[in-house]
Amino acid sequence: MWIADGIELQLGADSWGRLDVHAPSGAHAVASGGGDARIGAKVAPWSSGAFSFAMLATFVVPAGRAPIGGHVHEHDLGASMAWTADDGRSVSLYADRRWADDGNGNLVAVAYGFPLHAHLGGYIESGFGTGALHAREAGGGVTWMLTPRVQLDASFLRALDRATTDWQAGFGISICFAGAHP
Repeated sequence: MWIADGIELQLGADSWGRLDVHAPSGAHAVASGGGDARIGAKVAPWSSGAFSFAMLATFVVPAGRAPIGGHVHEHDLGASMAWTADDGRSVSLYADRRWADDGNGNLVAVAYGFPLHAHLGGYIESGFGTGALHAREAGGGVTWMLTPRVQLDASFLRALDRATTDWQAGFGISICFAGAHP
């Protein structure tokens, strides 16, 4: 929800999640359920031509049930920089710092985006995290601007080391409810 030029309020929820674990011993466990809610404020003070910069502060409300959610109070502060070419291709860099009940961590990710069709885009990305955000992963996804205010996206990530979740996949919807069109 756009509050003012360059300021956005974000509300989100992990409405459903599934955890499927296959242990080396042969044990198998599956859990599913609702995840946590998030509230965030995004400030984009610099956006001129091909370069943009934004910061996002997020607070997680542990509204879900374990093991999918409901157990951690979390605060994040992230910053992103993006460079866009005239043909719609882009390169972005994201850095995040997390403070939470279950540990702190840092994450850095880089992504390359490209147009696939008029309202359809693709991207590839790779991330490296430390501490509670430990990750060594790479993946990609697609975005579809269904309307000027509604975007659908699908993504996947693959682990690059044994300590990172093997596969992650996601589907999301973003809706601009109020204010000026971004």
